[in-house]
Amino acid sequence: MNPTHAATPYGPHLPEAAVYLPADDEKGYRDVVLPKGTPHADGTITALSARLGKHIRVAVKDLHPLPELPPLEGQPTNWWRVTNKAGQTVTQVQADDYAGAKHAAEQVPAARRTARREGGLSYRRLRSTELSDSDL
Repeated sequence: MNPTHAATPYGPHLPEAAVYLPADDEKGYRDVVLPKGTPHADGTITALSARLGKHIRVAVKDLHPLPELPPLEGQPTNWWRVTNKAGQTVTQVQADDYAGAKHAAEQVPAARRTARREGGLSYRRLRSTELSDSDL
């Protein structure tokens, strides 16, 4: 996270881009936003929404760092990383395709609970350079 704005009483340095996860939203809304300017007195900031394609006001406290993306090197494998909406790994499963990975994740109780609570999961095929020898 590269700070581009001065520290505010509403949180740490604001990032150039962030994940917007409204704390009061129960439907699992999320968006990638680009904060613009400085925070307003009410603790919000104007940001460009990737989802909506326009400027919106968001609460600074609801901005979270973007998940780190690993380098995409190596050969695709049949291993899939399953993450929650915050980008945290819930489980890893083996499958030939997305549908198989989704089915395999549904068999893992923790993944099932997380999917129900957050309204879904994210799936990404892992590359050989991302796996340890014990995974192969």
